[in-house]
Amino acid sequence: MRPLTTPVGLLSLLALVELEACRSHADSQQAPDPSGSTGGTGGAPEHSSSGSNAGAAGTDAGAGGTADDTPAPCPTFDPDSDVGLGPQLLHPADRFEIYVLGAIGDLVYFIEGEALRRIPVEGGVAETVGPWAGSWVRLIGDDALLWARPNSSADTQQIVRAPLTDPEDISIVVESTPYVQHVVLDDTHVFWATATTPPDVYRAPLEGDEPELLVAGAQPLGAVLHDGYYYWIDAISDQLERVPVSGGAREELARVLFGGPMAASAGAIFWGDTVLSTIEKWSPGSGRVQLAAAIDPLQLKVWENTLYWSQGLLAGAVRSVGVDGDDPRDVLCRLRPRTSFHVTDEHLLVGGGSGLLRISR
Repeated sequence: MRPLTTPVGLLSLLALVELEACRSHADSQQAPDPSGSTGGTGGAPEHSSSGSNAGAAGTDAGAGGTADDTPAPCPTFDPDSDVGLGPQLLHPADRFEIYVLGAIGDLVYFIEGEALRRIPVEGGVAETVGPWAGSWVRLIGDDALLWARPNSSADTQQIVRAPLTDPEDISIVVESTPYVQHVVLDDTHVFWATATTPPDVYRAPLEGDEPELLVAGAQPLGAVLHDGYYYWIDAISDQLERVPVSGGAREELARVLFGGPMAASAGAIFWGDTVLSTIEKWSPGSGRVQLAAAIDPLQLKVWENTLYWSQGLLAGAVRSVGVDGDDPRDVLCRLRPRTSFHVTDEHLLVGGGSGLLRISR
């Protein structure tokens, strides 16, 4: 990930835009009018070991009205004063932003610079598990990692895996592929899009084998697996589409404007539209609906009946809404970019330029 190089004047303007969006979020969860709304470009986070913590803390406002319509304060964390309304700092960010992978047992695993690290969920001293370098890192169950790394041949990458406890014990999943985007996994296969012209979507067994072409000429702006289908937002067709994970005919489901990070639960597909600055939902019964406003959505996750997302390349935040559009909440505001998170039964574990934070759900 490259450091932000946006001119200062534009940074200020974008921060004001995000502040106003947060105020609107406090008043209602009505999404902006698609005919007059614009937003930044974004998408599901692709963590690269070349990233640095280049952002500064932005301004953000709380949401969620009280009985007297006074906006409730959004929990914040101030990395300079170590004082907040609830978040706990597990590990500070230094030169590099922190990318949260997940919680396994009582340990949180995260990427910091070119190292895989872990720390107890309840706090303690972080330890380095081993070196790591690449992009699109994903957990395989509770005991392995998968990621893309440069290949010896130009303009190609390998997809590799390693035990979570030993990232140097590498096995090759795919020997050579054009540059990898939008990596998603099921129990047996890895799926990815290629940064080629035209782009394509492939799959390969997690244990390693030759890649299989799944969708020719697809250009995902986000992807998710759900109930035996590969879903994606296609930049060429401007449609939410799907195809069986074993291959088959493409099926167009709904007209869309743009795409971004995706999630799925109980037959419904969710995505962040980084042009409309909204969180969208599609299901067979209701079609496409807008659930919430969201500036630069970066990551979406469904936990039980709640959809969580991180947003903001400048003033980062984590927010949530019920999967049917009810109970909108600001979970954590005024974060330094770029925000990743993981949900557990009791906590949200949030990473980025502010450090590794824990907040009770």
